[in-house]
Amino acid sequence: DLHLDCISSDDGLSHNTVLCVLQDRRGFMWFGTQQGLNRYDGYRFQVFRHTETGPASLSHDHIWALQEDEAGVLWVGSDHGLNRWNAEQKTFTRYYPEPGHPGRNSIRTIFEDSQHQFWVGTGGGGLFRFDRAAETFRPFGEQPAAERDNGGITVNGLCECVPGTMWMATLSGLFQIDMAADTTLPLPGAMQRAGLDRQPVYAVMRDHEGDLWIGTARGLYRASPGKGLPPGRYETELHQYTLPMDITAARIAPVSALYEDELGQLWVGTLGGGIYRYLHESDSFVRYRPCKCLKDTGGLSSSWIHTIFKNRSGTYWFGTNEGIGKFTISQSLFSKFEPKPGDPRALCQGEIKALCEDRFGDIWIGTWGSGICKLDPRTGNFTHYRHDPQDPFSPGSDRVFSILEDRAGTIWIGTEGNGGLYRFERETQHFQHFQVSASGSLGEELISTLFEDQAGDLWIGTAGDGLGRYDRLTGTFQSYRHDPKDAHSLSNNHIYTLFQDRSGNLWVGTANQLNRFDRRTGRFERFGIRKAGADSLPGSEIYAVFQDHNGRMWIGTEIGLAEMQLISSGEITFRNIPEQEGLAATAVFGILEDARGVLWLQTQKGLTSYHPHTQVVRHYTTEDGCVKFTKKLVGGSNAYLKNRSGDMFFGGVNGLTLYSHDAGEQLR
Repeated sequence: DLHLDCISSDDGLSHNTVLCVLQDRRGFMWFGTQQGLNRYDGYRFQVFRHTETGPASLSHDHIWALQEDEAGVLWVGSDHGLNRWNAEQKTFTRYYPEPGHPGRNSIRTIFEDSQHQFWVGTGGGGLFRFDRAAETFRPFGEQPAAERDNGGITVNGLCECVPGTMWMATLSGLFQIDMAADTTLPLPGAMQRAGLDRQPVYAVMRDHEGDLWIGTARGLYRASPGKGLPPGRYETELHQYTLPMDITAARIAPVSALYEDELGQLWVGTLGGGIYRYLHESDSFVRYRPCKCLKDTGGLSSSWIHTIFKNRSGTYWFGTNEGIGKFTISQSLFSKFEPKPGDPRALCQGEIKALCEDRFGDIWIGTWGSGICKLDPRTGNFTHYRHDPQDPFSPGSDRVFSILEDRAGTIWIGTEGNGGLYRFERETQHFQHFQVSASGSLGEELISTLFEDQAGDLWIGTAGDGLGRYDRLTGTFQSYRHDPKDAHSLSNNHIYTLFQDRSGNLWVGTANQLNRFDRRTGRFERFGIRKAGADSLPGSEIYAVFQDHNGRMWIGTEIGLAEMQLISSGEITFRNIPEQEGLAATAVFGILEDARGVLWLQTQKGLTSYHPHTQVVRHYTTEDGCVKFTKKLVGGSNAYLKNRSGDMFFGGVNGLTLYSHDAGEQLR
């Protein structure tokens, strides 16, 4: 989530058009505007301007560029000259690349390369090396022919991909520079075919993976290093991204600013389209929409973004036409546990199929193929339990689909194959096979889910052989299966989930319809898709049933979420939560509720938070710190848990996501 604030001329900023942002070594924030340079200490501004009678003042009020060099000296590029900030004296020293040509002294960009050479790009005067010791400029040896007829080069950005090779963004195109030879190099063929040698280029940047990003008037380009080529060679792969200026996508926004943070996230500023953030996993972008007043509405202050910067405290600063957009991204709401090969105290490999908290606060985790591991939340360490053919007291299978602790403190384990159901004896640390039905009336090839009802009976769901109820007081067992001739039998023999509401109704989610069990009659009432569709469930596979703190019932299916509603006649109907409310049509495998009344949905695409009252929806994926979740449910839906402390756990294909109850405070 982005917590937003803004700073404008109302707060003391000298002008609302902010073209460059920097934080110096002392922690001061500097903002270059069209009318003055601003130093900000977090509370107030000190503004520096050009004065005709002050030779130690700025050379011009219009500030294009800021750069702090390796020695900690601040350099300021203005519309008329380069300036060095003398911090002790609080004065400026002025430098001009071409004193005899006033029109070529507009300093648009300042860059220090890997050899600590200083490069200065101008507006119309081309590119210069600046020798700071000698205080002299040397023009770049070769002016591209395309610019000689247009009065010189306007340089918007510089980037060194590998030592000795630099990329230059200009209003007339992209140029590759051999820094040692003082000459330009031909652009790779893919870039030439895309017209990058002849269209305005506003920004250029190399990311941590070695890709070159190019912001142009026609959108954004990404050049990837060719296979088998040395770093910095971009001969073949070129991808174009057109970022819409608005939701109609009728106009493409020019890309004006590029910034990669320390997390490897790429932020893109546009002229008219606001801010975009690149999602590596999907090779797509998420847009942060602009609106008029940042303080009142919580959006960007302008859709025209000139610069992007992140300071050391983690705050993002966006220079716009209407002030500074100040974004603080909260620390990740999520923690995650992932396997570490060779570490016996780490999470085991494999997709997590089941989660259970025991009375000591430990979290039991069942996996598909790697057995059971137990998390001690106090230490973060895991204990592993694996099937061992030589040990009769080990788990009978490493494919664990369900885990339950009953009110007596017994841990029950539902597995696939080798007998199905096991009971863990704490004193001996032994796993004992448990034959729930002496007659074998319940198949035990895959125990998909386990549940203890309010009466203390143990319910055992299977993946294909129906449902069983074990009365531990009498030691008797009863099975329930689908009978095509009986409309009041179980609707399907594959059981995904079991849930008992506060009224004592037992709900059974199957591979075909939702069932309500009447304990008095032993009959099932079915709820599913009706032809009308408007008030029926949004799917036939019932993965999750949940009752919130207000008593509302929620159903997760293979295509979405529904709210169960009881109408005046006593009939049950369902309100499907539509995409208009922000919930995409995706499988909902699990439902939990946090202390704020927000529902957390475990889905195919990640985690989704949904506030039933405000209808605010937020989606979280691997980009936000979650693990990846399964695309198709096998067995039962048991890989989600809320513990007694209010923390939520969600099992993924190879890891565990934790949403701490403390993290909820960041969302208030």
